Amino acid sequence: MAKEIWEKREQVQRTSAAKKRELNSVKVSDMPLGKTTSMFIAILQAEEKAMNETMLEYQREIAGLDLDLSKETQTLQEDVQAKREKLNIRMEVVQDNITVLQSDLASAGTERDRLIAEIAQADYQREEAQRQVDVWKGKKQELEGKMAYIKSQQKDPLSAFGNNLGQVIEAIKVARWHGHPPIGPLGMFVQLDNPAKWGDLMRVYIGHQMRAFAITDARDLRTLKAILVKTGK
Repeated sequence: MAKEIWEKREQVQRTSAAKKRELNSVKVSDMPLGKTTSMFIAILQAEEKAMNETMLEYQREIAGLDLDLSKETQTLQEDVQAKREKLNIRMEVVQDNITVLQSDLASAGTERDRLIAEIAQADYQREEAQRQVDVWKGKKQELEGKMAYIKSQQKDPLSAFGNNLGQVIEAIKVARWHGHPPIGPLGMFVQLDNPAKWGDLMRVYIGHQMRAFAITDARDLRTLKAILVKTGK
């Protein structure tokens, strides 16, 4: 709208300028001589008056166009200002939303770090619990082994010194010896203050000696070896 008003104003100004040039171009030397001079002057005066009225009309039209242009400009400025204010309000809302989102993001990051720390702590506690379970399993197996050992000792005291010792003892009883019958296994004659504590250690270091037999005559060694071989010892 403002562009159309401005173009019309320019057109009126160009027309007004052309009329002025046309009026100024009339010279006295161009006037005819004689009785027609007064008539020609009257015609020129009438044309000048008409042109002046036209000029006034153009000026009024230009003034009106200037007023319309001013109003249109004011309207545009008001529209732009209104739009700017709306945009400023929207920008403030967006900025507030950004601030809220940034705060939420920071809170989410803090919560994430807390959860990661809790997960790490839970993993550590689980690993510690698993290690403790493994220790308990080891102790349980150890106790079960000791219980089995005690039960086997209760059923067969000689089983701690090897297999088939009962057969060895019976064979020794019926065999003929040059000296006293072999005595053994020697571990039967060893008593420990704390078998559960020292039994394994004694088996490692002197277990072989604890399964040995003692003889009083060297000639009986061959007979004893034959018995042990026969019984798988």
